[in-house]
Amino acid sequence: MKLLISATVIALLLTSNGCATSIRYRAFACNDLHAELKLAIVERDSHIREQNDARSRDIWSNLFFFPGSGAINNDHDHEVAESKGKVIAIERELEDRCATSTN
Repeated sequence: MKLLISATVIALLLTSNGCATSIRYRAFACNDLHAELKLAIVERDSHIREQNDARSRDIWSNLFFFPGSGAINNDHDHEVAESKGKVIAIERELEDRCATSTN
């Protein structure tokens, strides 16, 4: 159930946040978009690592303490979804404007 809720939240954030984020990057030059993409990928990967660590803590808590105790650990699904949406928005902007451009 928790996975279904997380997947739904991620899907909603990607679809709703992607449009607003895409508009944000329209004023960026192509070189700035490439730099922003590198930063966004680092941020996304960091959030994914945090989420994986939280999942591992949940598993260990459930195994060694009592079932359900992992639910008290913090999830980072919102940050993962937001950072993935940011990367997608930048990549789309790069594809739309900078595929053949040199600025």
